Amino acid sequence: MEKIYATVLWRILLQGTTLSKAVDQLSPVLKRRGRTGILPRVLRELRRMAEKYQSTQSTTIVVAREEDIVHARKQVAQYISHDTALLSTIDPRVIGGWRLESPQQLIDVTYKQALLDIYRRATQ
Repeated sequence: MEKIYATVLWRILLQGTTLSKAVDQLSPVLKRRGRTGILPRVLRELRRMAEKYQSTQSTTIVVAREEDIVHARKQVAQYISHDTALLSTIDPRVIGGWRLESPQQLIDVTYKQALLDIYRRATQ
């Protein structure tokens, strides 16, 4: 049920309405139907939808440590245009190197991927 209400809120937000106005529009509907208790779950679902949308629309660079971000950004510069907004994410599972994720491409030069390639070749 909360997913349906979150989808309605999402569509309202995509039309340019602010979140507070959209929630103000939804609150009387929930109150009439006796469902005001699900509003926190609706907002959590809406946050998940927004995060998913952002991850599919943005370009992200994934590194293992915070110290690696500057070096990785320099290396990634040749693969993206200068006006591209680049988000940075730290994921210790990549071990080292970097991974560039965008809607158009995935470039993986992490140590994890290299180690997996070596393992697969050794066990064939």
